[in-house]
Amino acid sequence: MYSYIIKRLLLMVPTAILATVIVFTLMKIAPGDPATAILADLDVISQAQEALDEAAIRKEFGLDKPLPIQYLNWLGSVSRLEFGESIWQYRPVRDIILERLPRTMELGALIVLLTVLWAVPAGILAAVKHNRMTDNVLGVLSIGGLSVPNIWLGTLVILGLSRYLGWIPSLRWTPLFEDPVANLSMLIFPAMIVSSSAGASIMRMTRSQMLEVLKEDYIRTARAKGVGSNLVLIRHALRNALLPVVTQFGGLMGVMVTGVVVTETIFQVPGMGRAMVEAIGNRDYPIIQGLILINIALILVVNLAVDLLYSIIDPRVRVQ
Repeated sequence: MYSYIIKRLLLMVPTAILATVIVFTLMKIAPGDPATAILADLDVISQAQEALDEAAIRKEFGLDKPLPIQYLNWLGSVSRLEFGESIWQYRPVRDIILERLPRTMELGALIVLLTVLWAVPAGILAAVKHNRMTDNVLGVLSIGGLSVPNIWLGTLVILGLSRYLGWIPSLRWTPLFEDPVANLSMLIFPAMIVSSSAGASIMRMTRSQMLEVLKEDYIRTARAKGVGSNLVLIRHALRNALLPVVTQFGGLMGVMVTGVVVTETIFQVPGMGRAMVEAIGNRDYPIIQGLILINIALILVVNLAVDLLYSIIDPRVRVQ
């Protein structure tokens, strides 16, 4: 297993380098320019003065250099885990990431926890009650969770909470260990909204895999031997149905980092998603590039963890 982990880590190196090339190229061909965005907020006196100011801004942030030199300079900062300096905040991108990443990870962990608590049991129940009323109701709910956009559902939740309960999202972030109640009250609603859509796909996957496994011969043999129904479901059926579900959970955890942009923005959660939205609006390319690279790195780590988890769930799976 150790050799497998080392091989996977070594394979991440060319993947990461290719990711830096793609991210840097996309940022350079995207419409807009940081210097122009900065000057748009300034009261310039004349076109000549504006040109001088734009040249000064480009020189200050190294935007006047050839693209290969800009890429190498940025790659050097990435290798030192600095990711450059924010054009608007005048802070190292590393500090911004270290500030925002734990908040998004906390929200993501809560989403995964809620999804595990309701989606997997609901999928098992739907499989056991196949073609009955319970299965039909859960099927309708899962289709609704997949169909309703998070932006619409989040807006509706805020409208209902503010109108009937007098609750609106707090503009001030409260750390978990400072005030757990205030922290949870800020995260629980966005977590529930994302979990309703992400968990719907998990529930349907669990249901389909359980239905397939429950038809296997070894399930009938276990029942013929007098093994209890709960033991058959948990020990024999669920464990053998978990591999595709775990794979989908791996994709879900990647989405937790990149896909909570809308909910973080609606509920004023100052995480990586909201930082991405603010950076795009300000054309703050160093922040955008740094956040995308961190997302890619986290997804690579999650995929490695999922592959290792396969061998724990099913001993027949061996990583080499």
